[in-house]
Amino acid sequence: MNGPGLVRGHPALSGLLGHWRGSTHVAAGPWGPEHSVDAEVTYSQVAGGLGVVQSYRHLEPDGGHFEGHGIFTVDPVHNDVLWYYVDSTGVPRGTAARLHVAQWHPPR
Repeated sequence: MNGPGLVRGHPALSGLLGHWRGSTHVAAGPWGPEHSVDAEVTYSQVAGGLGVVQSYRHLEPDGGHFEGHGIFTVDPVHNDVLWYYVDSTGVPRGTAARLHVAQWHPPR
């Protein structure tokens, strides 16, 4: 069932879609010194285009791994992009990150 005013495949989210593999830089932090890792990220459209699921994973040099999963959607009332995220560090976000669509520039 479609509700009134629902936008399928919001243009603010369409720039995210795709799959990438390569190496990325991990900044120094409580998890260790800065280093490079092999990483993979996929952004897939879900819920009839009302959301985009993000899946990220990288392998550590010691064989361990890190993974994170998020979902992006657009708040139709405030025209904001919302990002909910959880990862394998075990520290959940309290609320969604929010950015007005006019200021939103998806990563490339």
